Amino acid sequence: MNQPYSLTIRQLRDLLEKRQTIPGNLYENAERKVLCYPDDGDGGLIPTTTPLCISNLSTLMVSPMGCGIHLTETGRGPLDVGRAWLLRLQERDIVLGRQRPLVLEAVETILAQTSSPLEGLLISATCLDGLLATDYDALCREIQRRFSIRCAFDYMGPLLKGSPRQAETKMISACYGLLRPCSSTDPGLVNLLGPLRSSQAAELNTLLAPLGVRQVCCLADFSSLSAADAMTGARLNLVLGGGALWSAREMQRKWGIPYVSLSDAYDPAAIAAHYREIGLALCGTVDDRFLRHQVAQRAACLASQLEGQSCAVGGKNDVPCFSAAYTLLELGFSITTLFAHHVTGADLPLVRALADRVPHMRVYFDSHPSLYRYQATPEEFTLSFGVPDPFLPLDGSIRRAPILRSGATYGVVLRYLDELEQVLRAPAVPRTLPVPHPFRRVWNEAGCERRI
Repeated sequence: MNQPYSLTIRQLRDLLEKRQTIPGNLYENAERKVLCYPDDGDGGLIPTTTPLCISNLSTLMVSPMGCGIHLTETGRGPLDVGRAWLLRLQERDIVLGRQRPLVLEAVETILAQTSSPLEGLLISATCLDGLLATDYDALCREIQRRFSIRCAFDYMGPLLKGSPRQAETKMISACYGLLRPCSSTDPGLVNLLGPLRSSQAAELNTLLAPLGVRQVCCLADFSSLSAADAMTGARLNLVLGGGALWSAREMQRKWGIPYVSLSDAYDPAAIAAHYREIGLALCGTVDDRFLRHQVAQRAACLASQLEGQSCAVGGKNDVPCFSAAYTLLELGFSITTLFAHHVTGADLPLVRALADRVPHMRVYFDSHPSLYRYQATPEEFTLSFGVPDPFLPLDGSIRRAPILRSGATYGVVLRYLDELEQVLRAPAVPRTLPVPHPFRRVWNEAGCERRI
């Protein structure tokens, strides 16, 4: 059998430095969804319904039948309480620009069939609209004028994945476009942009209180959109995740709110650097020494338990692959294998850093045809940090570490290390293939039921 295609991290560095084509550097989005998220279903947070944790807000997805991801995501997830709507169009309606009257009619229907008053509507347009530069800005202004509700939009879809346009208009980031300026500023308020609800806020509240910060808040902490307008008078914005960076820049331009961008770091040194920058922005110093020492102790203890075990990092994590690998190395783990998906010149600094630390680290490309029948063995690595499920055996011989979620605070790292320790202590249990659940709903003209 042919060996799966791979490079060493040093070979990958050399190709990037010489700007040469990287064999196997593929980028198929639909295939990536299957590889990395095979169990993405009704139990998880869905991008198009996540904003529904904000009260008096609805979402409208404008989608042709060809957008299967859109059709299956609408109405799913634990946050849907009947406020996620789908306007199903034909592709020609979008290409010929016929969607405007249909969207206006859909908004009228939503308002008529929603029992409680709505303050805002988020429209999710397809990538086809983005490619054709459909003027949704003008359409949102018309909706606001005609129906007296706030309206914003975003583009969803694989054709825009990885482009600056997609990062600027993610669904969560689009929520901030619904805010209106408040009459006064609040020097005790700091915004956390990116997550709608955050477990990081408790730590930030504790460490920033000596600098005069009364509350670190997220958008969903407010009872309504009008109450959330207080965010426009905040002292500082903390940006967690690149999707909200465009919103932070807009809030700085409109309302003069400075911002500090936080990376998805699990490295104590990087988190300490974030707090130094926050302290400078708030004209003071953040005392984080105790938490930093606590993380260093826990990481050292766990690394000693993993001594002699090799680990692999893949694309299922919320943290990008190379960043996750470098962070885990900084925490003391032995990373020998990477499963990358799409490598660009922007990855070169991290690739260089990894090549200097572990020059013979093996790099696979998870969409390469040679990996279609590949399955890892314990001789290659014994602990997986986000390696796509099809590459792992079901017998439990390779343990699955918890997924690396958005970090940026010591508390997130401590919770992650606790979860990882529980995984290491638990006995290896063989896994079974998940049973697909029938789709619960359908939207079509006749109202007939259909299962996928």
